[in-house]
Amino acid sequence: MRADEWWNLAAVAWLVACGGQASAPTSGADDDMRASTGLSSDGGAHFNAHDDFQGCPEETPEFGPGLRAEGNHFGISVVAATPTEPERYINHWTVEVYALDASHLAEVEIVRGETFMPIHGHDGRVQPQMTALKELGRFEVDRLNFTMRGPWEVRFWLGSASLEDYVVFEVCVAR
Repeated sequence: MRADEWWNLAAVAWLVACGGQASAPTSGADDDMRASTGLSSDGGAHFNAHDDFQGCPEETPEFGPGLRAEGNHFGISVVAATPTEPERYINHWTVEVYALDASHLAEVEIVRGETFMPIHGHDGRVQPQMTALKELGRFEVDRLNFTMRGPWEVRFWLGSASLEDYVVFEVCVAR
């Protein structure tokens, strides 16, 4: 496949995935698109998808250990993260779940998680994996995937024998 054919296919796939409408580049526009995306004329491996990052809303909380989000019955606190600030692609968090009324903690689990980008209406396309740790209420959350820079939500569904809850972190993926 020629580099310009590959580029057209990649651009259409990206636009469709993000809900846009795609049209093939006009003749002569290929070099401009390659320059703006990092795609070499030989279709080289340093391809970077178009990035329209405009920053995150001012009210997005600063990310770091101790960041909390609460639902109706439970809350979650970030204990550690790799990388230390959310970045594009795969991230790993250690979190601690707590009960708002100090009960039901022994039986709580993270049932499901997802990353979601509200401004584009898509998820991170990878299902995070939760692993309970030895410490009561602590979980490893692996495979948090942010496919692009911008404002994201990290959503968790929690459950115990008698309660269900939903907790959302707002994070900015700037790198």
